[in-house]
Amino acid sequence: MLFGKPVALRRCFPMMRVDYIRVPGREWVPHPDRRFDTIDLRDPLLRLVRRAQAAILDDLPKGFALEEGDLQRQDKPAIPLRVIREALVNALMHRSYRSHSPVQIIRYANRLEIRNPGFSLKSQDHLGEPGSQLRNPKIAAALYDTRLAETKGSGIRVMRESMEQAGLTPPLLESDRSNDQFVARYFFHHFLGAEDIAWLAQFKDLQLSEDEAKALIMVREAGALNNGTYRELTKVDTLTASQSLRRLRDAGLLTQKGRGSATYYVPTDRQVGR
Repeated sequence: MLFGKPVALRRCFPMMRVDYIRVPGREWVPHPDRRFDTIDLRDPLLRLVRRAQAAILDDLPKGFALEEGDLQRQDKPAIPLRVIREALVNALMHRSYRSHSPVQIIRYANRLEIRNPGFSLKSQDHLGEPGSQLRNPKIAAALYDTRLAETKGSGIRVMRESMEQAGLTPPLLESDRSNDQFVARYFFHHFLGAEDIAWLAQFKDLQLSEDEAKALIMVREAGALNNGTYRELTKVDTLTASQSLRRLRDAGLLTQKGRGSATYYVPTDRQVGR
């Protein structure tokens, strides 16, 4: 997987690839007449990280900065380069290679999502804390030794700090044990900006807390929200998250789907303004 030739990789690990998918708009809408732009990337891991990074950078919105004393501007991607690299390394290093599914990078109009097979062996509540639990220790060792990965256990903390320094929402991480999947979402803007506050004004009669306001923005941006993502967004405990989500549901702003640990919420017609 680290050094194999393409023919050998196809024969031994046919689903060890990265799919880069560009979706118009903010939601995944399966429709037979609507085709997505897709790039299939196959390579040994040490080369695959760089190819996937190049695919993302070619497509991300870019701003520019002109530092004091410089004569030439520098183009900067909407998501910091360090975050992109660490996100890709995490996905390829921690994915389950027993699962016959590719890593998916989905580029929406407002965010980047990276989905890899294999839930996090580390509890979602402890992501970002020192130390790591490795599913693929030999792959991890090679990525550390080649300096593609951060110091052990520090990658998520580095991503959060880099996004905050860039004025962006911290990455939202969701470990889904039931579907054996890990999802990381990286938004191109910070929540509760001027546009978001203006949109939330229509719900002022509900006296929403800041956390509930963030949840509504998240549902508007991503199309769905569950308890784990609410906790990641607001840093509250499971019980508090459940109470807030039920309050938004009872207020007619969210519709509850699924049951038990598979419960999630989608926007109602009132939330989307229909």
